[in-house]
Amino acid sequence: MRNCLERSGCFTLRDIHEAFGTKKHPRVPANSINGDLKALENVGYALEKIKLKEENTTQIRWKGSRAFTVKHSRRKMAANRKKLIAEATASFVCGLEVGEIASAGLNAKATASRTAFRSFLDQEYPDLTHEVMDKIYSFWASPFRTLALDSGTSTDAVAEALKNLKTPNERFTHMNVWTNSRSVFGVLGQPECQIKTIMIGGEQRFLSESVSGDLAQKCIEAWDPHFGAAIIGATAVDIVNAKVEAYNDSEATIKSTLLSRAALKIIIADATKFSFNPVNSGARFSVISPKFVDLIIVDTHKHPSVNREIPKSISGVPILASDSIFGCH
Repeated sequence: MRNCLERSGCFTLRDIHEAFGTKKHPRVPANSINGDLKALENVGYALEKIKLKEENTTQIRWKGSRAFTVKHSRRKMAANRKKLIAEATASFVCGLEVGEIASAGLNAKATASRTAFRSFLDQEYPDLTHEVMDKIYSFWASPFRTLALDSGTSTDAVAEALKNLKTPNERFTHMNVWTNSRSVFGVLGQPECQIKTIMIGGEQRFLSESVSGDLAQKCIEAWDPHFGAAIIGATAVDIVNAKVEAYNDSEATIKSTLLSRAALKIIIADATKFSFNPVNSGARFSVISPKFVDLIIVDTHKHPSVNREIPKSISGVPILASDSIFGCH
């Protein structure tokens, strides 16, 4: 247990059962676990227990550990939902056209006429405006695709979905990913990954495992990058006030900056992030409007905890659900 705390700052009771259980006794006795936790507290570890309802387990956190981050508390929350969004988003930016366009009688290299391509999108995604369709066409038709992928557990999942991409391929020759996320860079910055990954410089924020703040902003201003698409994760989506929120002001600023430098602006959030009541955290990074956001991707339109449907659009911005449109399961 101590090694787990030193290494990652937390563990779950499920982790303990899997690590120390046996065929005869798969669940470690509660009194044994509690005794070990008490011994850790006696030597100075400040511990807290958090119920993870969706995972049906309890997490033990060391509150004083730099290894424990906000991402540790969020990584296992709605993990299956994030994976669904990630697979849909990854296919949307680099693979969806292979089967879909070919089945519609169009060229799989996305070289069909803009009119034919728009007709295909209009049939498959009727909620998209023609302006957004043109942005998607331009992105898919480009042999060199650039993405901005910010810090967050959902964007981490997108990186995992992208890491095995092989280039050049029939659709494009290169993909570059710009990120302020230490964990995204850890996934895509490996020698075996063929995606070129550019880490935005600046001060590392350990709680969010990201680079943000004034230094990061100055780095972006100096490099002056422009992206074919930006995939930005939202901590909360305020349906009432049509805005998306970040964890804090520093994160909100860099999310807003990356979003503003992209031609195709995509927000991703699992259904649990949508609120039918006003959100007043003060860390808004964008208004939901066609001027600032082109598309929101969610796992499902059915909110998991309230008996309400997430709308298919907010203020004219379409919300595409991966479970019903992208064919991910």
